[in-house]
Amino acid sequence: MKKTINIFLFVTLISMTYSCSQKRLATTPPHQGGSEMLYQYKWNFIELNSQPVSTGRDTSYLLFYPGQINRVSGSTGCNRLTGTFELSDLDKLKFSPLITTRMACPGYDESTLLKALEQVNNWSIINNQLLLSNGRTLVAKLQGVPVTIPK
Repeated sequence: MKKTINIFLFVTLISMTYSCSQKRLATTPPHQGGSEMLYQYKWNFIELNSQPVSTGRDTSYLLFYPGQINRVSGSTGCNRLTGTFELSDLDKLKFSPLITTRMACPGYDESTLLKALEQVNNWSIINNQLLLSNGRTLVAKLQGVPVTIPK
């Protein structure tokens, strides 16, 4: 009888531990790899503030440079952009003020994209998409396109 109670308590303890660990995993940011994945793709903007991205002349994108860990460049869809960023913890990302060229783009407002990047403070990668957020609010969604580096 005492052995049966001990087994019951052991099984209960194991199932409670497993249940708690499952809840903890569900609230952890869903990364599929570490920050090295940022450097393996050209990240094309597909959504800003839950709206599809309309571009100017070109595709708007971000490109993180391998070997230059804190450098980012890209396009707003009209103007080129460049700057730095800081990664911390597992999911924290903060862009410095980004510099852009100043070409005229009649009918295209890139300020929404630049303001969105200023708000970013965390990131995750799910199914080849880079999700940039401010807290729990999704700011931008980008689709990864593999980068081929010429040899």
